[in-house]
Amino acid sequence: SFWDIFETSAPFRSSDYNPEMFYIYPFDLSLFKSVQVGLEHESNGEDGLESRAWNKPYLEFNLTKEFQIPRYNRRHQLSLSPRAWGLIFAKGDNNNNIEDFLSYWQVTAALEDHDKMYRLGVEVREKSMLVDLSGRFSKMRQGFYLHLHYWNGYGERLISYDRHTHRIGLGASFIKW
Repeated sequence: SFWDIFETSAPFRSSDYNPEMFYIYPFDLSLFKSVQVGLEHESNGEDGLESRAWNKPYLEFNLTKEFQIPRYNRRHQLSLSPRAWGLIFAKGDNNNNIEDFLSYWQVTAALEDHDKMYRLGVEVREKSMLVDLSGRFSKMRQGFYLHLHYWNGYGERLISYDRHTHRIGLGASFIKW
């Protein structure tokens, strides 16, 4: 959801929903850790002219390398996850060209420390890029995370998938995102 805290009534500008079903086939082959197969639905939950939705089956490979920085005596993890998908259904005429803007693939790279105290993630698609820096503010396994987020490209919000935007945002989550 996009929350406009600078407006008088602080409204939510839009909310997108992204449920998915998936299965992860685990491996332990050096860098190659798993293959994920799934079906993802993305929708803005609206009806009529404001409706935006699409369904896509996908295949994702997960490669991970753990390493230690001796000076800091902390273990880190570097991961790379290429994902490709097909388009099953784009609902209505309001987004019948969605694949032209949101592509058929993405590559996600992430660096995080073993204790999950920070994470730097980069997600790249054909016409967009997301950079997310997050930090946990609790010693518990699940805690409060702050996110500094930079977006450049198409599709940050589903309602405006065909408009190029670049934005810096600040967010919070209570689980690892």
